[in-house]
Amino acid sequence: MPWRGAGVAIPMFSVRSEADLGVGEFLDLKLLVDWAVESGFHLVQLLPINDTSVHGMWWDSYPYRYATELPFVEHRI
Repeated sequence: MPWRGAGVAIPMFSVRSEADLGVGEFLDLKLLVDWAVESGFHLVQLLPINDTSVHGMWWDSYPYRYATELPFVEHRI
């Protein structure tokens, strides 16, 4: 049976803490991972910060497309 686990996908600007500047800081990722572990999650996926399009067209830009999901599959917490 293939491995299964629950996780959370979140844009970087939503990773916030009381000490941040209000834009989502990479230092707050540790707090997110700590929360995920305490909540029983096995994965944390950051939604792409940059453009995800291949052809530079509006119809091609989609942060959940397979090209942006695959790099995160092997990184488990």
